[in-house]
Amino acid sequence: MSAKSIVIVRPEEDSAEFIDAIRDIGFEPHIESVLTISYSGESLPETSNDTPLVFTSANGVRAFARLSDERAHHVYTVGRNTADEARQAGFTNIDSAAGTVDDLAVLLTKTLITSLIPPLYIRGEHISSDLTEILSKNGVSLREFVGYSAIPAQNLSINLLNLLDLRKIEAILFFSARGGQVFSDLVQQYDRAVRLKTTKALCISEGVVHSVSVLPFQQALVAEKPDRYGMMRLLEQLAPTILHKVKD
Repeated sequence: MSAKSIVIVRPEEDSAEFIDAIRDIGFEPHIESVLTISYSGESLPETSNDTPLVFTSANGVRAFARLSDERAHHVYTVGRNTADEARQAGFTNIDSAAGTVDDLAVLLTKTLITSLIPPLYIRGEHISSDLTEILSKNGVSLREFVGYSAIPAQNLSINLLNLLDLRKIEAILFFSARGGQVFSDLVQQYDRAVRLKTTKALCISEGVVHSVSVLPFQQALVAEKPDRYGMMRLLEQLAPTILHKVKD
C-alpha cells in the first residue's frame, strides 16, 4: 500500500524543510498553495538608516528587499520565522518577539515609546491583527506600507481532490488564518468536507484552528510555539519516533 500523504497549505518557496521532514517520517508530501503573493510595485516611503523597520511576516521582509538594498535598519519581527528571513535578506540588527502580534506590540512599546522616529511597518493588504491600532493605544506611532497582497486561489488542485476522495491524507499543515479560511471555503465549494473526518489539522495558532473549524477534522492540533519550529514538532508527533529535528 502506498504511503499516506501530508498536505502543506503554504507557498512552495516556504515548504522545503517540511517536504524533507515529511518524507523522513514516512509520509508523502504535497503542497497546496491557496494564496499567491503579489508584491507591490509602489516606491517605499522615504526613510533613513535610523528608521526602524517592523515585519510581521517573511513576505513583508521580501517585499522590502525587492524595493530597497538598504540593510542598516534596526529590524523588529513578530517571531523567529520572520527574523530568520530578515537575516537571510542581509539584516543584522534584529529584535524578535515571541511569535504573535501582541508579543510584538509589547516589544515595540518597551523599546520605541521614547523614539522620535516612527518605525515603518511593511505589511500585507489583509491583516488578522491591527498592530498599528494596538500601538497607537500605547502611545507608539507607526507608518505603514502595504508591500504585498495574498490573492486567494479559485480552485483546489486535481491532485488534492484525488487525495481527498481516496481518504489518503493523514494531516494538513496550516500556517495562517487566511490560508485556512480560503482552504475551508474551497473544500466546501467542492463538497469534500466529509472526506476530512480521518484527517488531522496541524495549526500554527489557535486563530488558525478557528479558521478551519467548519471542517470535520478528526483532530486539530496547535503548535506550542507559533513558528515553524513548533509546527515541525507537531509533525514529528505523527511518527512513532522522531526522525527529523530542527535545532533551536
